This record gives sequence, structure tokens and C-alpha cells, in this order.
Amino acid sequence: MLAIVLHCFLLSTVCFGDVPQVARECTPVVIALVEEAGALRRNSPEQWKQYEDAVEAMFKQHADGPGRSRSQPLADLSRAKLPLTFLIVKALGDSSMRRRSYADAIAKSSDERRVEVLLGMHPEAPEQYRLERVPLGRLVADACTTERAIALLAEVLDSIPECRRYWLAFPMIDRFAAELPADLRRVAYDYIRECLNTQDRKERSRYQWDALFRLDRDRARHDSLDAPPDGLTTEQYGPVELWVKYPGESMEVATLARKWLREHERRPNSTYPFRLLELILRSDPKGGLLPTTRRIEEILSHSPRRFGDHTSELFFLVQAMVAIDSDDALPFLLKYIHEPSVLVYTRLGIFEWLAEREYAGLPSVMARWLRGEDRGPQDALRDFVARSRSTYAKSCLEEADRINDPTPVGQPEQGGQPEQGEQTVP
Repeated sequence: MLAIVLHCFLLSTVCFGDVPQVARECTPVVIALVEEAGALRRNSPEQWKQYEDAVEAMFKQHADGPGRSRSQPLADLSRAKLPLTFLIVKALGDSSMRRRSYADAIAKSSDERRVEVLLGMHPEAPEQYRLERVPLGRLVADACTTERAIALLAEVLDSIPECRRYWLAFPMIDRFAAELPADLRRVAYDYIRECLNTQDRKERSRYQWDALFRLDRDRARHDSLDAPPDGLTTEQYGPVELWVKYPGESMEVATLARKWLREHERRPNSTYPFRLLELILRSDPKGGLLPTTRRIEEILSHSPRRFGDHTSELFFLVQAMVAIDSDDALPFLLKYIHEPSVLVYTRLGIFEWLAEREYAGLPSVMARWLRGEDRGPQDALRDFVARSRSTYAKSCLEEADRINDPTPVGQPEQGGQPEQGEQTVP
């Protein structure tokens, strides 16, 4: 046993040029556990048979049941609480279609050796201990705690002379980008930028840029101004999707978006690129608010039959107006909250924003909604307030019900007076 472990360890130090040292050192852990599994199988065949029967039942249940779908293609073996030794042997020896389920169960195992096991089955391990045709780096990332991921990533990035070991480094960065310390974020950012400069596989660039924005939003926004559009977005205008997804004020981005918008408006019979208008608003809230409200008013002033369905456009533009959190947007949003052409879900977002601001006129806005909307939107508002953590929203709903209740006998009528607190669009 010791001779086998020593032999494989010496082999790994010679052959694994593109594998981090920490992964090479983990291969003996896998070998030891495989030997342990063999002993368990010889000494407790009935126990081993129980593990196999449990797995077969779960695979059959997954194949026959509603769980098998594109969103859940794997059987979740972690529910069986199988020992790591059993999972390793099955992952290395079972069919390729089942291998991913076993590997996923290893990543979810409560055994603290799970990370070392996955690392030890790296792409250049001896063939009998190599876990192939699975996203090994992603599984390692899933198996790591934050503390383990930071320590492992620091070691991996420190030992990379060039843009190598992508299979392990990028999944770790991608999952833990927001939790890395500042110094490691800078190293990770530089590593991905180097990958973007040297990598031939352009289809990866969209995911790499997404990670860059999560590592350092301002730096990524600046760097992406000169980036080629390949793979960054489904739009034809550079990395628009990422700039919208990770917003921030930037006159450079707003200027570029305005240029693209002017170019588009000169094209006859083309679909209006409302995401560009949304980008202008998010990048330059003061300068972008008026063009956005003009576009919304243009949509609302036409009948759907003549102007087409602009539900998505209204959703994104109104949502962006809420996101900029501007006093100047308030009168327009107070109008759109009662506009039936805007989705109820979008309008509930305006209610949430008003509650966060503790807007003084919110009870009157709610009272008008409860009087004028159909039963469905009324129930949606009450359900939203019931699920909200905002005590202010709950108190406003109570006040709205009092506003709409009949006036008690002997007290002066208040109906017909202007509702206090509501602003109107100039």
C-alpha cells in the first residue's frame, strides 16, 4: 500500500506540469481511499450491497420521475449520505453517464476530505485515478468553503506562470469573486485579463467579463470600453448587457450609448434598442431621465394594436427608473404605478421603492390602487405587503384601508378632497 502511494506521488511530481502542486499532493489521498473501499467491500459485502441497491433505486427514480429534466439532469445521490470511499470507486469505475452524479455527490459530501479527493482526481493523475468528462474545477469550487477556497485559490494563482490551469482557477474565481479579499481580487482580475488576451476560445469571454465585473466593477467597465464585442453580449453594440447588469455612473459609457442610439435611429424600420436607452439612464441618471420618460409616454400614448406589444420595454425602462433612486423620477413613477399597460409586477416594484423611501403619500397611493384596480392586482398588493419586512409598508396599507372605509357617523366627510402626499407629473 505504502509503495503504491509513494510510486504515484513520485510520478505526479514529474508528469503533472499543468497541475497545481496542491492537486498533485492530493492524489495519494484518493489512492488510499480506493484501498479503503476495497477493504470495506471485502469485509462487509452486505453493507456494500446496500449502498449499491440504494444508488440503483435513486437512478431509477430519477429516470422514471419528473425530476429528470434539463434543469436537473443529474440524480441527487447526496440524499443517500453514502460514504466517500464508495462514491470514489463508483465515480472512477461506473459509466460516463452516471459519473457526473457520483462526482456531484462527492462535492456535496459532509466528509472534509471531499476537496482533496476531487483535486486528487485531476486531468493528469494516473489513468485509473483520473475523473474524466466532468467539470472538475466547478465541482471543486462547489465543495469548498469560503475559507478553503481563498487559501486554495491563493496557492493556485501564485503558482501560475502563464494563463494555465484554467480548469481549476476560473471556476473558483467565478463562484467566490464577491467574497475574495481585495489583494486576491486584484490577482484574480489580472489572471482573467491575461486569459482574455491569450485565449483562442472566444465563446468563454462573456463569462470571463462577467467575473471581472464582479471582481472590480469600475475597472471592468473602464477596460471593457475598448474590448471587442465578441462574446460579451447578445446585442450588436458591445458589452451593453454587462454594463446594464452591473450599472454605475459613467459618462464614457453614456456617451458611447448615445452615439449608438443616434446611429440606430437613422436606420429605417428597425426595432428600437431600448436597452441602449436603459443604459444611458443608468450611466447618466440626470441626462437620461427625460429621454426615457419621453419614450415611455410615446408607448403609452398609442394603442397596442397600432404600436405593438411593448411590455418588455416598459418593464426594463420603468425598472431602471426605480433603480436610479432619483427624486426627479418620483412624479413619473407615481403616474406609472397606476398605468395598466405596465405589468403589475413592475408596479409593485415601485411600491417597494416608495416604502423604502418612506414616502409620505404612500397610504393615498395604496388607497387609490385598492379602489381602482381589479381584484387580482388588489390581492397582489396585499400579498406583497404581507411578505414585506417593511413595517412602514404595513402601516401604510392599514392607513389606506382607513381612507377607503366609509366615514363614521358624526364625523366630517373627507371623500372628494385631494389625496394628500401624491405628486403629479408636470
